[in-house]
Amino acid sequence: MLAGKRILLGIGGGIAVYRVAELARMLVKQGATVRCVMTPAACRFVTPLTFEALTGEKVYTELFDLTAEREMGHIRLARWADVLVIAPATANLLAELAAGLVGSALTAVACASRAPVGGAGAVNLKIVNDQLGPGHWASPPAVPLTTVAAQNTAWRDAAVTVATGAGVTVSVIAVDGTATGATLAASSSTTVIVPAGKTITLTYAGGTPTWVWNLL
Repeated sequence: MLAGKRILLGIGGGIAVYRVAELARMLVKQGATVRCVMTPAACRFVTPLTFEALTGEKVYTELFDLTAEREMGHIRLARWADVLVIAPATANLLAELAAGLVGSALTAVACASRAPVGGAGAVNLKIVNDQLGPGHWASPPAVPLTTVAAQNTAWRDAAVTVATGAGVTVSVIAVDGTATGATLAASSSTTVIVPAGKTITLTYAGGTPTWVWNLL
């Protein structure tokens, strides 16, 4: 099922890193080519050598790696991936991504990638429920009429669930350049079918909406 697919694992720093090692092994067993990019915090839980041994591929850990960046390594890695899976997605990592901060190899790749993104959150419930927590990492600074697009590079159609948080709105949802007519008010969601090879485009304001891809 995954034979020939290029999966990029973005590994955050948390105790759940140990479970991601098993995930990498299972993906390789299913025939996928797996590459990993780790935050400095992730490397303190599990060494990059572990993931290199499991995947047979180089592990990326440094944003300022002179050898890799001579060829714009983080851009090449972002373009290589069919899908980006961020696990564990810690509160700190989510905050950096929501704010568009590029302070590590992982956040640089995530911001440069146009591949579908999935993730496994690893956030303490107290942080999730705290009044300050969601305001920090779930509602990024407003960027009026921002447009983002992603292509369905999979071999079959996908159902894309688009969701908005507080203060975030989506004015246009288009598939392959044609508006679907769907819009999203703050704190709402909708599901759009994106055929294989086609591109979904969102025009939004007030923060960044989230989307989850599920192959049909």
